[in-house]
Amino acid sequence: MSQVVIPLEFERYLQDRIINGQAPDMNEMIFAYLPDLDSEQPIDRHLGLPNPSYWVYQQDVMQQAKLNDDAIIYSVVIPGTVKAFTFNAIYLHDKQTANSCGLVVHKMTETKEPEMSSVRSCVQQYSGAAAIAQIHVTPESWQIDYQSRLYGMDDDLRLACLDLFGDASFFGNGFQIKVSGSDYLCSPGVGYVGGLRCVNHGQTEITDVLPASGIYLDVSWQGGVVSRWTSNWKLTASTTSLTDYVADGVQHYVTQIARVETDGRVTDLRHLGLDENKLPDATTTTKGVVIRATDNEVLNGQGTGTFSTEQFRKVMSRYGFFGSTYGLGYIADNSAFDSAPHGLISFSSKLPLNSQIGVAWQGIKLLDGSTYTIIAASNNAGDPKLAFYHSTQNKWTSVLTNLNAQFAPYQSDRVYRTGDVCTTYDSGIGERKFWQMYAGPNMTCVGKDPEDPLNRHDGWSDPSAPFWWIPYGGKVGQPFFWLDTTPPEEAVMEINADLPISVYWRLAKAYPHLVTGDTINTGEIRGEFLRVLDQGRGVDSGRSINSWQNSSAFVGDGDGYNILIPNLGSAKHKEVLGFEFDNATDPISANYAALNNNDQNAKVITSGAKSLETANTASDFARLRVRNIARPMAIYI
Repeated sequence: MSQVVIPLEFERYLQDRIINGQAPDMNEMIFAYLPDLDSEQPIDRHLGLPNPSYWVYQQDVMQQAKLNDDAIIYSVVIPGTVKAFTFNAIYLHDKQTANSCGLVVHKMTETKEPEMSSVRSCVQQYSGAAAIAQIHVTPESWQIDYQSRLYGMDDDLRLACLDLFGDASFFGNGFQIKVSGSDYLCSPGVGYVGGLRCVNHGQTEITDVLPASGIYLDVSWQGGVVSRWTSNWKLTASTTSLTDYVADGVQHYVTQIARVETDGRVTDLRHLGLDENKLPDATTTTKGVVIRATDNEVLNGQGTGTFSTEQFRKVMSRYGFFGSTYGLGYIADNSAFDSAPHGLISFSSKLPLNSQIGVAWQGIKLLDGSTYTIIAASNNAGDPKLAFYHSTQNKWTSVLTNLNAQFAPYQSDRVYRTGDVCTTYDSGIGERKFWQMYAGPNMTCVGKDPEDPLNRHDGWSDPSAPFWWIPYGGKVGQPFFWLDTTPPEEAVMEINADLPISVYWRLAKAYPHLVTGDTINTGEIRGEFLRVLDQGRGVDSGRSINSWQNSSAFVGDGDGYNILIPNLGSAKHKEVLGFEFDNATDPISANYAALNNNDQNAKVITSGAKSLETANTASDFARLRVRNIARPMAIYI
């Protein structure tokens, strides 16, 4: 809200002018900006003009007029060429006389915009003002009437709409007439008649409708001096034709929107959309109307400027769309993808898999602003890969596409068959584990987690069925030394145990000759030395797998001095000893043996020695074995 006051100094100025026979002369208007001004507060009448540092614009009064005997109006027209300024106070004064401020106005802050002309008027009111100031002209003689100009602007807008929409045009169901029983209803919507925009906000009923009549929309542009002007419309049913007319100086534009047939049916006569007759045809260089081709025309590429599907495909395939890839060639650095078009692409590169050789790839580049993602697949049918690249990360990530491949991570919903291999990761020890499906020929399993010991050899409790999983590795049936009495999960100890073939089926399959009934026994190995089977060589004939052989012995009289040296030429002696020399005629082996007995060079004492046939096994035989170390033996199952 603004505050207005006549300062006390004007009373002194006015008194001085009257005494000297002069009229007051408010000849300049000053605009000022007062910081922290509260325009709601009353103005102190002791104030006059503010300090010039607060002035933002000043201009001579251009017009002054008598409103009535006690009020005078002063006006200035600020040209559009004046630069922008912001003000919140206006002052009237006599620029020829100091302390002559005749009016102070405090108002809300306002800015005069550049290239905008502005009219400012101030009214000074006091008793007998017009006579004292000797102003007798009225404002009508010089104030501007903008009515004609505003009407011209409105009509220019109407004509512009007329150019676009023609005499009458409607959108969708706007102003469509429908029949409901005996009622005729006009649908809500938007339309243009004579360039004037009409809006029907709700369904409107039309009265007095007769058969074989027309329904017309009558539109005019109306409003008051200080009110908003709008389009006024009404619906009229008439059996005679209606046209445009003028009533009370107001132009009315009329169009028929429907025809009621003799049987009561309604024929829609509205024109929908723009008036295409007033629009130019589109060309390759200018905008305009484009007529849609039929499906047959499009498919056959007929018509001027009409693309067939195949023609469009050929053009767009140059940019990596519609099935044909855009070839990028060999890519040695990821930055080469920056300039590639988005769409389908093909290239060869080492980058996606960080491989030693370039691999061919096909994929798609997806662009989002300045960043992009590439999704590509290799053409290696035996080991297909899917790789992803994002420009902000500048690195590739590949994933397995054949989830049924061996050595893939365990999947709870995958059907595993006997012999399949999967992996799990033990975060506790930081290692990946490899598992093989064990459960028998033509067996399958789903949801049997190899990490659960109850599904494996270690935790298995059913002697009638094989377990599900076993650690992968090792040849079934292969014996091996083990530095513990507890075997690894993929093996059993060779301890002369009868193992059920229903569980250890792979071992039974590897060694069918060791199966007896429904068990398999790999034999006794504990505490024994191993000897390679002769298999026809002839140095240890007559042996079979897992057959055992007695240890060799020295024969003497039991006191440790008289030792019998067997005759190495005797097959009977050699059989008892259990060993032979490579060459029985070797003089060292055939004729003597030097033993460390008191005298290094002494002959072996043979007197008193028993013969092999008469020696006592309890007192006269001494077993012979080499130095050895004990280790358990296990066998892969």
